[in-house]
This record gives sequence, C-alpha cells and structure tokens, in this order.
Amino acid sequence: MYTHNMIPKQSVIDLFAQYRAFDETEQRHTHAVQEFLATHDDCFSRNNSAGHITASAFVVTSDLQEVVLVHHKKIDKWFQPGGHTEPEDTSIEMSARREVLEETGLDNLQVVTKGIFDVDVHRIAEYGGVAEHKHYDIRFLYIAQTIDIVASDESNQVAWVSIERMLECNDSSAFKRAQHKLQSINLNK
Repeated sequence: MYTHNMIPKQSVIDLFAQYRAFDETEQRHTHAVQEFLATHDDCFSRNNSAGHITASAFVVTSDLQEVVLVHHKKIDKWFQPGGHTEPEDTSIEMSARREVLEETGLDNLQVVTKGIFDVDVHRIAEYGGVAEHKHYDIRFLYIAQTIDIVASDESNQVAWVSIERMLECNDSSAFKRAQHKLQSINLNK
C-alpha cells in the first residue's frame, strides 16, 4: 500500500494562510486544494481515486530570463518539473525540490518567494490502468545556481526556455498565468 505519513497535512494547510491567488481562476484552484486537504486524510496518496496533492516548481536562471521545462514522455507536452509526493518527503516544498532534482539534475536552488508561487488543479486522463483523477498541484519558485541540466527517464528532453517564449511550449491558461507571474518578479521587494 502506498502511504504518506511524513508530510504533515497541517503544514500544507498553513502555507495557504499567507498565500494570495493571482486571479479568479487561481482563487478557484486554491479553494479546491484547501477543500481537498480538509476532506481527504489520504490527500497525498496515489491510491486516492479522487486525486492527490502534487508538487512542482518553476526554476529560473539567475538573470530571470529563462525557465527550465521538461518534455514529459507519457503526456507528450512541456511542463515545469514536478510530480507526486513520496513517503520520504517531509514537506511539500521538499517534494518540489526532489522532483526538480530527479527531472532536471538541478539541486542547488535558491528560494525566490517564500511559500507558494502558484496553485493549479488539473485533470489527469486515464493512463495505464490508472483511472482519471485530479492533481492538486502546489508550485514553488526557485533560482537555479547552475544551468547544467539532464533529462530523466520520464522525459524526452529538458531545456532552458526564454520566459518570453515559454507559451510556444505550452499555451495552457496555467502557463499563461505562470508566465505573467515570472515576468513580474522583482527581487528587490
């Protein structure tokens, strides 16, 4: 059985106390994640047929001009690195860091914004015998201290892409929102 007992659910709930959604769509996603956390004790488990909490990250270069994206083999699309939590993860932010390392090889990451950067809820189609479900994705923002990247077995490719051109890789509303947020980063705040 796939269990999660290392990430304290309350620590994830507490992250939302200081988070402000960017727009109405993200506000709906934020409320959906908060409701999912409140109503599912097994919110991190892949065995939860309704869905599960996932973690991902937008990782940018130190000049804030490029973002690292991975071309996912199963879905055949470009995304930010991220995925399922694992039993050894002790925080949702640790899950995001682990996913970045696994999918890109980047391990020296500087936090840009403390706490959540973005929230998205999306449907995952049935695949390989796993029923359709939702991912309640909590996203973080980091600056990479190096630009050396390596694709994992789960990806066709990993690449640094200009933030200005990232919608050429994925033009979803979630990526449009992320692009706007990334272009608005001010490190002097």
